[in-house]
Amino acid sequence: MLEERRINLPLIILIICLLGAVFSVTYLGTTFSKPESYAPITESLNEKKVNVEKLAGSAVAASAAITLIPGDIGTPIAEKLADLSGYFLIILCVIYIEKFLVALTGFVVFELLLPIGLVLLGISGYIRYPLKKMALKIIALSVVLSLWVPMSVYISHVIETQYHDEIQQTLEKADANAATLQGVSDQADQEDSSLWSTFVQKVKGGSATLMSKFKDTLNGFVDAMAIYLVTSCVIPILTLLLELWVIKMIFQLNAPIPWAEWKFQKNSLS
Repeated sequence: MLEERRINLPLIILIICLLGAVFSVTYLGTTFSKPESYAPITESLNEKKVNVEKLAGSAVAASAAITLIPGDIGTPIAEKLADLSGYFLIILCVIYIEKFLVALTGFVVFELLLPIGLVLLGISGYIRYPLKKMALKIIALSVVLSLWVPMSVYISHVIETQYHDEIQQTLEKADANAATLQGVSDQADQEDSSLWSTFVQKVKGGSATLMSKFKDTLNGFVDAMAIYLVTSCVIPILTLLLELWVIKMIFQLNAPIPWAEWKFQKNSLS
């Protein structure tokens, strides 16, 4: 009677994992390391960068225009607008970090983390040291990192699209108000002093109206800054935490520390 051939399951798993690691390095790593693979994400980040730069420039221009108003009535608003430009600079730095992460993710995930996780998973059937949980954690981390930036950029783009018109209106109002004051001031500088006196009297007489307009402009800049802070800083963090939670629930990675488990097994065998 012929003996039944038993399937060597650890060997099959090892071969599949090694093939997956080779495929990840040779194909996935090469493909997702190219900028063309992230063209929609890069385009969305570039659009956000342009809008933030416009907001920062308009905030500075509006702040400078307010200083043309005689007296110190516009100084608090001018200072607030100048401060906002600093926050927009922080948001701009975060956008550049996201662009760098997009370019780096393909290499780190598909040429380093995922192959290492697959190799450890393949050899875990031949080594007493409990590599399986460690391998699953590395693979789960690879999945999280590969989806983190695309998901956060997509969610941010959806939110920014909803408020696109409001941000554009803020820019238009700020530019219009600044251009009005700056245009009259430039005209007065080129002509006689009587025109400058007329300009000063006109601005003093309508200072309440002007300040009301610039207060609305300041509120618009604050709203725009809040939107971009949420989409550029808060959304990526929440997306990462959500992905980590989902991966933990799927793979049930709340297991004991690997070396502690190995020590326990070693003591039980002795």
